[in-house]
Amino acid sequence: MSLKNELKAHIKELSELETPFYVYSEKILKQYAKKTFETLSPAGEVFYALKANANPRILEIIRSFGFGADCVSGNEVKLARKMNFRRILFSGVGKTEKEIREAKNSNAEINAESLEEIELISELIPKSEIGIRINPGIDAHTHRYITTGTEENKFGIPLARSEDAFVFAKKTGLEPVRIHFHLGSQIFGQSAFLEALEIAINLADELSEKGVKIREIDMGGGFGISYENDKSEFLLSGFASEVKNLASEKYVLLFEPGRFVVARSGAIITRVLYRKSGSKNFIVTDCGMNDFIRPALYGAKHRVVQLSERSGRRTVADVVGPICESADFLAKNVEMNLPERGDLLAVLDAGAYGYTMASNYNLRCKPAEYLLKEDGEIVKIREKICPEI
Repeated sequence: MSLKNELKAHIKELSELETPFYVYSEKILKQYAKKTFETLSPAGEVFYALKANANPRILEIIRSFGFGADCVSGNEVKLARKMNFRRILFSGVGKTEKEIREAKNSNAEINAESLEEIELISELIPKSEIGIRINPGIDAHTHRYITTGTEENKFGIPLARSEDAFVFAKKTGLEPVRIHFHLGSQIFGQSAFLEALEIAINLADELSEKGVKIREIDMGGGFGISYENDKSEFLLSGFASEVKNLASEKYVLLFEPGRFVVARSGAIITRVLYRKSGSKNFIVTDCGMNDFIRPALYGAKHRVVQLSERSGRRTVADVVGPICESADFLAKNVEMNLPERGDLLAVLDAGAYGYTMASNYNLRCKPAEYLLKEDGEIVKIREKICPEI
């Protein structure tokens, strides 16, 4: 059953909840977690990127399939340790001294991103094993805000200086054992990954001759899904066998999917407040860009569907929110039956980078989160969070 149909089957219970709110399908989450882990694990180790969705109940489900945790902040590391993920990676371009010290206490493995960070780690956690993130200079041809592998991006050490960085780390007393790269998000083709992997393998081979023994190559994540339909997405199966063949038995591969695991399982439910007609039609909802910023920030085109059945005249309208910003919209030029005030709409594929990017902008409350369990029960897994006034 699709998420849309699953939500429609529970319209009565959903309509009784205060909107806007996030809801996640346990069934769909488990399907994607299982598919992702079982497809990638024969090729290497699989880590879930907490930045996509860090609700503890969601993490509990994902962890149960065998994932490690990929973290980009000290608090994500703390939560991953609290949730008992079997292995924790700690990346991020701007780690603080406090975060680095705490990472040691959480047994997190650090991927360093600059020479100065390598030096700091050698002072704070001497003789530890680390990974080093390189910037392979590869354009994955995705949105400019989620491209991370080109020379214009802030991430990693430029390829021309990467060999020196590993040798430098070795001289400081650290043990660099892992090459890390990440090319961006919403990538649908394999070619950029394969090109970057070949670069990393060649670098690892060259480092071996200099006494630096690389064990692992961390390929990051970024596997894309289409927000305009539920069929188009990155083909994991062919990818897994291809990269395994490239790495041979020489290096262990690591993967860090986030969006691919959780996006399809989630939706944000909103209620129609008003309809406005004119040269442009608007459907005003109670879901603002503080609740769901992806359309405003990335121009993301999520499907907005009607949960409340209407058979009235068709209309084409922009579905917008209550925030005092023209960027505050959920979708533009949506064709639907004209909804009534109080009707429920669902923004689909909102399980990733939805709640985690929500804020209290305009002094609005961050929405509650619910889990639609496999047995049909709807349970609250996070209360709404309102600013102190």
